[in-house]
Amino acid sequence: MYDLTERQRCLLFALIEEHIASGQAVASSTLLEKGCFDISSATIRNELARLESIGLLEKQHTSSGRLPTVEALKLYAVDVAEHAQLEEREKEQINVALGDIRHGIEEILQRASEYLSDETEMMSLVVSPPESPGIVELIDLVPIGSQELVIIVVMRDGHVENENVNPGVDLHNLNMELLKHLLNSALKGRQIPNIDSSLLDGIFQRALANNIYHESIKKPIISFLDRLRKSHGEKIFSHGLKRLIENPEFIETKSLRAFLKARNEEAFVKNILTDLTIGHSGVRVLIGRDNVLEDLQDLAVVFTNFSLADESESGRIGVIGPARMPYARIIPLVDFIAEYLTKKLGGRIILR
Repeated sequence: MYDLTERQRCLLFALIEEHIASGQAVASSTLLEKGCFDISSATIRNELARLESIGLLEKQHTSSGRLPTVEALKLYAVDVAEHAQLEEREKEQINVALGDIRHGIEEILQRASEYLSDETEMMSLVVSPPESPGIVELIDLVPIGSQELVIIVVMRDGHVENENVNPGVDLHNLNMELLKHLLNSALKGRQIPNIDSSLLDGIFQRALANNIYHESIKKPIISFLDRLRKSHGEKIFSHGLKRLIENPEFIETKSLRAFLKARNEEAFVKNILTDLTIGHSGVRVLIGRDNVLEDLQDLAVVFTNFSLADESESGRIGVIGPARMPYARIIPLVDFIAEYLTKKLGGRIILR
């Protein structure tokens, strides 16, 4: 931990904010011109030299100004996380942009991801809390006329999934009751993730042996159950990977740009997720070597958790960008949107 005087801390943070705004190394004369410090230019130079000696500032060239190190950015980010807040006007804008609870949860999480990317011009990431695996209580097949079929799956917790399909066969010629009996006998009490293709194939082989179904009805039922199985777990909503690739900060960082271009958005997000461990409260900032993957060490990640009805299961929301990002804007923005999601979505944990 760095034992800084209040003056050193103020000078360091002023230099960081100037660097974030300009993208350039900052000279002592620039800080003096800002008029924020009632001290001499010699005192500023001496204090900056001290900050450089303890590893919080660095010089690229002998005659240039100074740049903040990763450690300095971390100190600044911690201070911002403790003190920065959004204006009431911005909070109201977020309330309007994300809509109200009448929208589905997936749509609200999608909106939150889009809003973060648009507002920050960086890559956003929203990860839903993982869902508990549903347990099948009942499967029903309800014909509507002779051609259309409604497939209904009722979970033990009362949640209902359904889908309308058109198998392309006259349903009046099929024994739906016996087919439902076979499906329920095999699937009732099973968790949705454990209903795999081999289990379903076995059910339909028995149905075919008893001549109680037409082959054309097998595909839509299996497809529907397979979608339910794949839909459980975390859902990822991300936007702005192209913005990250094209960020001017990375023009000279060829290895990072090559890494980003070689990966599609889903694969990149999964790599980022290895760093976003659940179990921390408040906004976290990962900069430089805090990121586990070597290729991501030119990046900064600002993220926090949000929870729905079950506080033991958390989602994550954040922004990914260069280490020189406007933390004073981004940290309170991420924090408030996470708070919004927790308050507005509490009690609703089904994401479909």
